Amino acid sequence: MLSHIEDEELRSKLENVVYKYTNVFSTELSKTTALVEPSSIPLKPNNEWMTDRSKHPPRWQKNNCLKTCEIKKFFRKAIAYNMIRPSDIPVWSQLL
Repeated sequence: MLSHIEDEELRSKLENVVYKYTNVFSTELSKTTALVEPSSIPLKPNNEWMTDRSKHPPRWQKNNCLKTCEIKKFFRKAIAYNMIRPSDIPVWSQLL
C-alpha cells in the first residue's frame, strides 16, 4: 500500500500509523455502520446539474475490465449493506 512512497523515513512513519490503527483500516465493506454522520452535498439553487451534459451515459473505463468489475462489485455490496441505494434521479455521476 505504501510502496510508492520513496522517502524511507516518511514511509516508515506511515507504516507505524497504519499498523497502530489497523482496526480502522479495512479491505472489505462491513455491515456495521460507521460512527460518523452520513455525508450530504447541499446544492445551490438554480445550479447547472439539471442540464443535458449531466445526463449523458456513464463513461466506461477503457481497457480496464478489472477496475469496472471492482466498481460493480462495490456497488452490489454497498447496496446490499444499505450504504447506498439505487436512484432514479435524472442526473448522475459518470463513474462507470
